[in-house]
Amino acid sequence: MENPVRKELEKFFERVISEDQGSHILFIASIASRKYILCLPKTRGEHVYGKLVRADAASSFDCKEIEYEPRGLYIFAKSIQELAAKVHSKLEQVDSQVEAASR
Repeated sequence: MENPVRKELEKFFERVISEDQGSHILFIASIASRKYILCLPKTRGEHVYGKLVRADAASSFDCKEIEYEPRGLYIFAKSIQELAAKVHSKLEQVDSQVEAASR
């Protein structure tokens, strides 16, 4: 079955892969030779949220560990469509965090 979040992310990214990690779903999305990780908890409710980090700055690809990653952003939305659009709109901010940390 097609994951609805993956389908929405594919509208903004060149490639999206996903992995079920039990309590979370890990998405790796690539655009312009950069890869980003989005971790979404498997919750049922009115809103969706996830943690977005750049893959090359993540200490792990485990969503439970990414929750504690100092870099990255939590993104909150009322729908999957809004979440995907917000993820795309926050890429520059995530990139600037990584660049600032490497100075």
